[in-house]
Amino acid sequence: MAHIEAEKARLVFELDSARRRTLDILKTVDENQIVHPDSGWRVKDLAAHILIWEEDALAALRARQNGAVYRISDFGSFESYNDRTIGRYRDMPLDEIKAALHTAREEMKAILLALPPEHFAGLMPYPWPWMGSLSNMIEVMVRHERSHADEIRRSGELDK
Repeated sequence: MAHIEAEKARLVFELDSARRRTLDILKTVDENQIVHPDSGWRVKDLAAHILIWEEDALAALRARQNGAVYRISDFGSFESYNDRTIGRYRDMPLDEIKAALHTAREEMKAILLALPPEHFAGLMPYPWPWMGSLSNMIEVMVRHERSHADEIRRSGELDK
């Protein structure tokens, strides 16, 4: 039991660390700065993309908490999914995206901390088309956020 509580604390620390870094980076760049010239994705589009993935991971955690499974319907591929979902927040101001990121992250941490130890055992279906441990799903989210935060940071450096 103690090792599960330690794992929960580690995961919350990683989630908090990644988010703090992302928010610090977002303070230094123009929300309309183009990050991906090929797609036209701006800083706020990448922040929205992080939010969309966060919402999917949160839905999977809610489902796990309730003994159910959440999977993205009509997933196809990561590229098609990302292209299809980015419009959801395309016109939302960055401040509203950041507020939604905060709300989703706080709920994610609350569910994670409340999950009983048996929810950490074995594999679980992820919202995307693969399975793994609950801890690994959180680690995927942290890596995903850090990767995009680095892209945003680099785009801001190139603009100077």
